[in-house]
Amino acid sequence: MPIDSEGKWLTSAEAAERLQVKPATLYSYVSRGLLHPESARGGRSRFRREEVERLAARGRHGRRAESFELVTESGLTMVEGNRLHYRGADAVGLAGTHRFEQVAEWLWRGSLEVGESWQLPQAAGETALAALSALGGEALPLERMVLATAGIAATDPNRYDTRPEPLLRTARSLIVALVRSLASDPRADDDQRSVAVQLVDTLAGERSSPAVVELIDDALILLADHGLAVPTLVARLSASVGGDVYSAVLAGFCTMRGTKPGAASLAVEGMLERVCMSSAEEVIFEYLRRGEAIPGLGHPLYSEGDPRAAFLLSQLVDAFAGTPSIANVEGMVAAVERRELPPPNADFAVGALTHVAGLPRGYGEAIFSIARTAGWVAHLLEEYTQNRTYRLREIYTGPAPSSQ
Repeated sequence: MPIDSEGKWLTSAEAAERLQVKPATLYSYVSRGLLHPESARGGRSRFRREEVERLAARGRHGRRAESFELVTESGLTMVEGNRLHYRGADAVGLAGTHRFEQVAEWLWRGSLEVGESWQLPQAAGETALAALSALGGEALPLERMVLATAGIAATDPNRYDTRPEPLLRTARSLIVALVRSLASDPRADDDQRSVAVQLVDTLAGERSSPAVVELIDDALILLADHGLAVPTLVARLSASVGGDVYSAVLAGFCTMRGTKPGAASLAVEGMLERVCMSSAEEVIFEYLRRGEAIPGLGHPLYSEGDPRAAFLLSQLVDAFAGTPSIANVEGMVAAVERRELPPPNADFAVGALTHVAGLPRGYGEAIFSIARTAGWVAHLLEEYTQNRTYRLREIYTGPAPSSQ
């Protein structure tokens, strides 16, 4: 029987040739956790074609000298076969059948049963209101969430209790607090509505509709976790040195303020606004002419396109079929396909959602941040039980030590 009967596997020699490296380098990738070989008949090693192609793509785009991978174990999220799974469950399937609160509990506890305390305590609401009173009306949503989180943390007597149940009570109320921080008055301690309903009422106002609620609920689910993205890694590092849940979430938020992880959906919103005034082809031409990356396209983990984007865009087209705003989105997707550019990713889909639903500027970033907070909490729960710290090994490249 051949080593690869379905085209899914490569021999060691084939993998080395595809990566344009020597066999010794190939196995250095194995030792660093970048490749995961399996044994075939006869004791030979074989490599997944998809994993080799992903590593080869990193080399083509020149990222091997600019980034590295920190390998750690986690039982939360897996990307394989162009699919995203939470604890073994297909994330797109969860988005089509469950609420955000259920999926958050699934990530945290491995159960879809919604826990108690998905409410904002009165004291936390009062603190958030006081903290936010210093902000002007031009503050972006993430800036409001950062300030509300810091304010609530300063007055929470339970912030340092990292046992699972107390931590989850804090996490549930914090997520509701993040939603409420986007409103003019964060207080609403008796609000029993779902996170998506509260978020849509806060964001959409008169434009609120069941269709928008469902879309935002789906987006929250699909964005909840994506493995060790940089903000998630930073949140885990905070927990590994004993940081409480508020500190870890704030660390994640601050990392998202970088231009790469935090501003992608905001850039997509601006791009689609420009499409309204000209055309998708003209907008793409301008990006290419200036040598700028087109926001919201491609993802290194999905060789066949981001399944989160495919699902959300399909739902968005169904909900807003025939409207001018969805025509802009469809025109942009079609233009990208004609030019054989990388397909849209989740950032594009969220930016399209905020554009089509008529949400205020920057609220795609808010949706992403609230969703990802649930994932960070899941990672904190893992980290608190592992009792370890991380230390990156540096390679010194400075001047040689002086003999004096």
